[in-house]
Amino acid sequence: MSEKKRDRREYNKQFAIKYRERRKELNRNRKKPNPEVQKRYIETHKEKIREVHQVYYYANREELLRKGRAYNMAHKEQRRAYRLAHRHHARDVRLRKVYGISAEEFDSMLDGQGGACAICKKKTWPVQGKYVDHDHRGGKPRGILCYNCNVALGHLKDDISIAKSLVNYLEEQTK
Repeated sequence: MSEKKRDRREYNKQFAIKYRERRKELNRNRKKPNPEVQKRYIETHKEKIREVHQVYYYANREELLRKGRAYNMAHKEQRRAYRLAHRHHARDVRLRKVYGISAEEFDSMLDGQGGACAICKKKTWPVQGKYVDHDHRGGKPRGILCYNCNVALGHLKDDISIAKSLVNYLEEQTK
């Protein structure tokens, strides 16, 4: 190898070392992101961010779902332990998200009903659990029901005339 090439290689090595040190120094001195500025940006560009995320999701949907399933399978026990440890929090989050009430409000509603179903007045709850009855038009919670009463009310479609017809039918049939 010629002396010229050797000198060039040595120079390149020294330059790379010097450049690497310079980059490290610049990164150390770089301004750290301001959380307030980031928060303000996110709030003002919420729709644009959502749009970008949606485009990415739909472009990579199958891959993201595959990775999610693989992760869930690989961490099955940790996920189960986490769910058990945080089930009360998950209940509170779901009640707030779906019905707009907290777990404490749910419990106080149930206490206000004497710990029983608002319709059948039974205090023994089936395995399926307790259900929040809510107005489907406004979403406002009305009471806590057992599974059977919740299903029956759902089939009546919140229509009082159907409920009256049902009562009349039962009265006629039991005579």
